Amino acid sequence: MLKIKHVANHATEYYNLFLDFHENGGTLKKFVERIEKLSEEIRFYNEDERNKFKGDSLEILAEIFFMNFASDEAVGLRDYAPVPLDEDYGVDATGINANGHRSVVQVKYRANPLEMITYEDIAKTAINGIYNFQLDKDQIHNIFIFTTSNHLSVQCKTFFGERLVFINREIIRNKIDNNANFWDFAFKEIFQYLDQ
Repeated sequence: MLKIKHVANHATEYYNLFLDFHENGGTLKKFVERIEKLSEEIRFYNEDERNKFKGDSLEILAEIFFMNFASDEAVGLRDYAPVPLDEDYGVDATGINANGHRSVVQVKYRANPLEMITYEDIAKTAINGIYNFQLDKDQIHNIFIFTTSNHLSVQCKTFFGERLVFINREIIRNKIDNNANFWDFAFKEIFQYLDQ
């Protein structure tokens, strides 16, 4: 069952969103479009709250994604655990990668897939992972970036190299677009979370 607490903050919106995708099929593009629209419809006090809603929405999708694809050797993590908000200094979740090593996850929402993920975005994740989540800096494939961007800066690629698992918009799209089993699973997770 979902562990992330963000669902409760906008229960009706998330229930309706995932019900629609469950009944009518879903794509990542539609998900981003709906999140953008919802962020305008919900009465937020300021732009920071609006952006937090967008990020939280992708974090919900990320947890469902990792639960569904836990054993996928390319993108999977088992024991996915969201980090409590008061401990989030660059790491959104932790898990165990396909090599059996502790890993950290950073979720980055980008409405524009051309907007790049920067070195600065990931440096915070790496440092926080090493200091607070026992991330082994010498292991490969243990810093996961789950994002609706398609681009990673050259500095990121160069510095972090094989430590990174870059799950971008294209990869997510290939896994979940019109995947009835995924959206059925997603809705059941949302429903069970809200029903508890």
